[in-house]
Amino acid sequence: MAIQSQVTMLLNQGVLAWNDWRFANPSVFIDLSGADLHGAHLTLADLNGANLSRADLRRANLTNALLGGATLTGATLSHATIKDATLPNANFSRADLSGADLSRGRLEMVDFSHATLTDATVSGTLMDANFSGADLSAATLGGTLTHANLSRAILRGATLSGADLGAATLTCADLTHANLSDANLSGADLTHATGTTPEQLAQARSLQNTPSELRSLRHSCWAGQVLTRLFWVEAVVWGALLSCSNRTGR
Repeated sequence: MAIQSQVTMLLNQGVLAWNDWRFANPSVFIDLSGADLHGAHLTLADLNGANLSRADLRRANLTNALLGGATLTGATLSHATIKDATLPNANFSRADLSGADLSRGRLEMVDFSHATLTDATVSGTLMDANFSGADLSAATLGGTLTHANLSRAILRGATLSGADLGAATLTCADLTHANLSDANLSGADLTHATGTTPEQLAQARSLQNTPSELRSLRHSCWAGQVLTRLFWVEAVVWGALLSCSNRTGR
């Protein structure tokens, strides 16, 4: 359970006093687990290494907050604003981040495994981030996701346009209706991924070093588009010839 004196200080004395106290007491363990912090204004708050597991942070403002190494397992952060935050090695496993804004963040090696990120915006530096089993339906995922783990992630209707997914793991991921336009999938592992279509893969910027069957899907899509245009040209030409023939016959 949370240390109530810490909760009271953070909410009643404000972020400036909190940060000063943390600077003066760097070895004190921060336990805000299960605390009711919904709607709290925590911009620039120093929460590095804090225990926020199961905390209620719905609609909280954590813009520019420091959450490196913090534990937020099972926390509720629906519609929270976490823009420009510093979160390397933070643990959001099984947290509810639906509708949250995590844009432009430092999210290296963050654990989002089995978290709910439906309609969320997640962008920035996400190298080695773990999204395994996470629900990213209709989410916007961008930035640098090299070596990220998205195995078994649900990406239905997600927007990954322009994302760098080089060497990312997307095994068994659900990519139904996902937007992959201009995404870098070079070296990505899409083994047993579902919902991919030739049209989707044709929009990706790069599939270099991805499994050959995926590259062939994209090439078949390009070939299909070329053939469709050729058939259209042929139809126009034949139509013109028939028209000329009918006029000549008259």
